[in-house]
Amino acid sequence: MELILDACTLIKGMIQKSGPERQLVDYIQAGDAKLVVSQEAITEYIYAPYKIFVEAIRSGRIKDYNRELNNAYYISNRLAKILNYNSRLVNVYSKVNIIEEDEADNKFINLAIDSKIYILVSNDTHITGIKDKLLDLHNIEVLSPMDAVFEISKQKLKKKFSMKP
Repeated sequence: MELILDACTLIKGMIQKSGPERQLVDYIQAGDAKLVVSQEAITEYIYAPYKIFVEAIRSGRIKDYNRELNNAYYISNRLAKILNYNSRLVNVYSKVNIIEEDEADNKFINLAIDSKIYILVSNDTHITGIKDKLLDLHNIEVLSPMDAVFEISKQKLKKKFSMKP
């Protein structure tokens, strides 16, 4: 199963020890699902952990600088492995601008259109708030991380029980 994850879902999946986002990342790493990406999505995936780190430094929330820097490095390293082994890169030419509140989210809509992978996994309210519109206009289905885990699990079970000895 190929799917698109917005940056928050992917980064959460690499940070958390459990939960649906983490399970999605584990499925991708195990080869049970493939992450579909564009150059713009990769840039956001790479930039997001360091942006969070820098904002935490500026706000004074960081108590252990080295630990937080190691976390950002760990996320980047894990992301590099996923991108290298368990992803498909798509050139994006579409310029749909359906999300005005956070225009950066449009990169994932355009990726879904050009990749012809009409499953976008997100909990972002800018995306989930227009999920009916995305389905009607572009045939893009927005799934929560939990729903995506359920779909992958169903596919794994079908595959397991349809194999003949």
